[in-house]
Amino acid sequence: MLIRFASTHAPWLTGLGTLSAYGMLIIVASTDLRSSLPKKVWLWLHLLSYPVFVMAWIHGFFQGTDTQAPAVRWMYVLTAACVAALTAARIRSGTRLRAAVERARPHLSSRP
Repeated sequence: MLIRFASTHAPWLTGLGTLSAYGMLIIVASTDLRSSLPKKVWLWLHLLSYPVFVMAWIHGFFQGTDTQAPAVRWMYVLTAACVAALTAARIRSGTRLRAAVERARPHLSSRP
């Protein structure tokens, strides 16, 4: 597990699983250290959860031993769909918030 992509069985999928495990450890550690990290550093580390999720999902879906069961396959598909929908909603709400702030900015600066 320490040496990525060195497995004899499905080295790329195993490597993705290893990298995603390391990524999860970094994310959890950054959450615990949030108060002592600069805000931008914490945010960038926390944003790693998106690619880490994708790597873990690919690893589990294609190399998981129980992925052949239909219920488990559906669980993977529904999880990916939920994460994609929530990510899209988050991006959309952030875009709307920025647009509202930009529209309000001229009014805010004209106040005494």
